[in-house]
Amino acid sequence: HVNKARGYLVGGRTDMAVAEYKEAIALDPKNAKLRVELAEVLKLQGETDSSQKELLEALKVNPKNPDAIVQLSDAK
Repeated sequence: HVNKARGYLVGGRTDMAVAEYKEAIALDPKNAKLRVELAEVLKLQGETDSSQKELLEALKVNPKNPDAIVQLSDAK
């Protein structure tokens, strides 16, 4: 699912990328990196609230995740 998501993202299919990231996260809910990547795509779609929610979930899994910390601080 992750490779498909990244492929869709490169091809500009953010809707399909989001769906694949969500499937990947369902299989591995403690993967903070996937949540950060999903948050980035959601932000591209203008889904700021959903993006921030995923970043907060990433921090619950890994409170020291630097990417989540930086993106949350940029969102403020």
